[in-house]
Amino acid sequence: MLINVIIFVPKILIEHRYEGSVMGVLIAIPIGIGMNYLYSHTLNKFPGKGLPEILADSKHRWLVNLHLGSIQILWFSAGLITLLNFTDILSRFINPEMPKLLMITI
Repeated sequence: MLINVIIFVPKILIEHRYEGSVMGVLIAIPIGIGMNYLYSHTLNKFPGKGLPEILADSKHRWLVNLHLGSIQILWFSAGLITLLNFTDILSRFINPEMPKLLMITI
């Protein structure tokens, strides 16, 4: 996630500086802190259990599989986007002659 901040945030902040991106960051900080507090407070009601166990106890099996599968797809997509952008930066500044597919493989 740190690489996502390094790659995307400066570009997004510069592109949308006149459309409220800085104010959005300032508003997102208390909202993010509040959501993290609510999430951790909710998980503390189930001591010794993680999200899969909590969902398995309270939802149907197909709904649990759908929810956890969507989380897996989201994390895979976030990692893939990071990998592709990191490869783009490496090929642009460090080794422009190397093919991108080889760099992704390495």
